[in-house]
Amino acid sequence: MQLRKLKKYISSKLSKPAIVTYRGYGNAESVYMSGRLVKSYGLKNTVEGAWRIWNLLAMLERYLTPGISGVELEVCFSGQKQRILTDERGFFEVRFKGTELENPKKSWYTGDVKFLTSIHRSVDKTEIHQAEVLIPSSECEYGIISDIDDTFLISYSTSFFLKMRQLLWKNAFTRKTFSGASIFYNALLDGMVNGGKNPFFYVSSSDWNLYDLLVDFCDLHKIPKGVFMLNDFRKRDSLKFKFWKGGLLKHGHKYDKIKTIFESYPNLNFILLGDSGQKDAEIYKEVVEEYPDRVLSIYIRDIGSESRQVAVNSISDELWDKYRVNMVLMEHSDKGAKHAVENKYIAYENVKQLLKV
Repeated sequence: MQLRKLKKYISSKLSKPAIVTYRGYGNAESVYMSGRLVKSYGLKNTVEGAWRIWNLLAMLERYLTPGISGVELEVCFSGQKQRILTDERGFFEVRFKGTELENPKKSWYTGDVKFLTSIHRSVDKTEIHQAEVLIPSSECEYGIISDIDDTFLISYSTSFFLKMRQLLWKNAFTRKTFSGASIFYNALLDGMVNGGKNPFFYVSSSDWNLYDLLVDFCDLHKIPKGVFMLNDFRKRDSLKFKFWKGGLLKHGHKYDKIKTIFESYPNLNFILLGDSGQKDAEIYKEVVEEYPDRVLSIYIRDIGSESRQVAVNSISDELWDKYRVNMVLMEHSDKGAKHAVENKYIAYENVKQLLKV
């Protein structure tokens, strides 16, 4: 059955324009929404037990299928409407004025995106594409900013060949998360008292091309729903950055996105999560220096070499001495959970199976 489906897609010479909506975010003053218009052959709709060749074709579609430029779309949110043209890569983004929320205790809202012209026989102008928007609840205790690769999603970022194997041959069903990550993250979502209202932001050097894979992975592995802030590899100066994680351009992207989050929510403090494989500790150190009173704690997953352990511990000592901010280097999630319980960020009941005491 899978083979027949594969042949059907490969033999088809027609692609269907598809609107991909990314989760937006906002506050009482401004709401940001974005997405992309792409050609789609449907190969990304993988299922559990899919053949490896299907996963490879899906990944090739993600990276090689072009965006569709110059198409007029209408984006709506809370009674406001904007018309926007997709750019040369098919991306679109809009900002709306903030709106008075009917239920300030709610966290997620819905906007709409639709075509304004019939650009293909498969396009139904009346079809509405929903876009989710995060506006943190008035009851949230703090926000969480997390990296993705090797922070909760096992990616082997420090090994080119292992990273490529994960990227090309596996899908959301077959890729793995670190043991205990889901429990720890959902405890952070719940906090101490608010019951699942702390906002999550996933800031990563991963490309927007992987958005559907990352959303599906988080849903399947019960990683909290959040806003993704990813990267566009076509903006980079060198093709060597397409698949490889590293370089100042990408680190600058992460710092800029984190700064945008802090500026968007000036009254909110944050917990930061990353890994030791690349430069998360150094980036988070810069964030603490910029916002010394707004970082509660930092959790760094230990996946790097001994030299990286030394570097992270040195940064940890400096942050504690100067700012009294803890940077916890953890091999397993239980160490982070224990620290978070001790500092009253999370409830013990939500992580007791990790702590085993």
